[in-house]
Amino acid sequence: QSIDVAYPGDVIGINNPGTFGIGDTLYTGSPVAFPGIPSFSPEKFAYLTSPNPSSRKAFQKGMDQLLAEGAVQSLRQRNDDGGGPLILAAVGELQFEVVQARLLNEYGVESRLEQISYTLARWADGGWESVDKANADGKLF
Repeated sequence: QSIDVAYPGDVIGINNPGTFGIGDTLYTGSPVAFPGIPSFSPEKFAYLTSPNPSSRKAFQKGMDQLLAEGAVQSLRQRNDDGGGPLILAAVGELQFEVVQARLLNEYGVESRLEQISYTLARWADGGWESVDKANADGKLF
């Protein structure tokens, strides 16, 4: 159902991929600001692939959209310039199921999920050089 008018407190859906993000606020008059939506460290990790090479473009388009929406996070292995396997990171298993269902229903592509046994991910402020140094100094795990 389409509407032309919304009132304060109304929850509306806008079909406009890429322009608005989760937590964006629309307003008229003076700008408003709200605290950001909290993000949580992922605890589940998996490789996601498309079993059908002919649907690669649709798979990539769907994943680009889902990642932009924040459905899951994507990670790369060391020395991966973007051509390596897609690693997804999520807080819970349901996020993977949602991604796979949306890829199938909205983009018409099947996907294969392979769980990875990692249980946490961390950012290294100094990049790979600091990771290598911490490892050499025996301070990594």
